[in-house]
Amino acid sequence: TKRKNKNGTTHWRAIIRLKGYPTVCKHFDRKQEADDWASATEREIRLGKFKFDQHKQQHTFTQLMERYINDGSLEHIRSAKDVMQHLNYWKTRVGDYALVHLTPDLIGKERQHLAATPTHTGQKRSAATVNRYISSLSALLSYAHRLRWIDENPCFSLTKLKENAGRDRVLSDEEIGRLLIASRESKSPYLYCIVLMSLTTGARQGEILSLEWRHVDFDNKLAHLKE
Repeated sequence: TKRKNKNGTTHWRAIIRLKGYPTVCKHFDRKQEADDWASATEREIRLGKFKFDQHKQQHTFTQLMERYINDGSLEHIRSAKDVMQHLNYWKTRVGDYALVHLTPDLIGKERQHLAATPTHTGQKRSAATVNRYISSLSALLSYAHRLRWIDENPCFSLTKLKENAGRDRVLSDEEIGRLLIASRESKSPYLYCIVLMSLTTGARQGEILSLEWRHVDFDNKLAHLKE
């Protein structure tokens, strides 16, 4: 069968179902490779030479997570610290599970447990937070799919939880004045400048704190944000 990947490319999935034997499947980039493998494998099964145990090697979630980290996959993620926190949580829940047992039904139940269980501070996780945990898990399982360790990503069968609309809070002129005065009176020599830049440019905290002098053009009154 022809399958479409998330990035728009395609692959071919060969499935062998013979009465009295376990189902065997494998993925290929080209149809001819899938046909050749299917023919050869079916012949081996009928002759009793196919080693089912080696074909269906059971990788665990912990093994997958270690491979994911060692391959440097987190190095390309800006929120790597948050993702690592999410994955460590999933490791405590399903670390010993074989990947074939991570079904949509199981992950759906684990999502309910996550949403119902308070954090260590006693706070309930929002729908947005739960969605982030599932997103990190989904990225890991997509990696497993690329390794051919699983046939498909079970997270794709889940619908995202509905998130609450974000707050739309704007400071009044009087509040801005009090904030600037308090910033000037702060022990930090940088706080007033940071608050002033935030108010006048809309830049985020991380963008302002990572700004370097070489990225500031005083002649044209511009600050270049690298990310």
